[in-house]
Amino acid sequence: MHIFNMRIYIEDTDAGGIVYHPNYLNFFARARSEWLRELGFDLQSLQERKVIFPICEIEIAYRRPLRLDDSIEIHTELLGSKKCSMIFLQKIYRKQDLQSLICEAKIKVACVDENLQPQCIPQEILSKIL
Repeated sequence: MHIFNMRIYIEDTDAGGIVYHPNYLNFFARARSEWLRELGFDLQSLQERKVIFPICEIEIAYRRPLRLDDSIEIHTELLGSKKCSMIFLQKIYRKQDLQSLICEAKIKVACVDENLQPQCIPQEILSKIL
């Protein structure tokens, strides 16, 4: 499991200081990007190789709100992979209370080329995640 830490800033919130619901998807995307980076694959080099990982399915549950200045942990776990896709379970916790789940999502990403056509996940990525 990969853990990514971040803080909630004003641009993440609505007028009431609560995180705006689509921003959770951005947080999950950052955590997956950092997971790839820790494996040795930065997004720029993947883009240069025409390897893109867009979301193709998502199931999300919001449990509690996040607020301005909260410090959070995003837990990313790879549940499985196929030739052209990966499924992740991602969970957000407030660092002050790691027992209380804030939000969780099951996210499927496809591996596509620059024309958005499915392609096999590169072997060097598969070898590191399996």
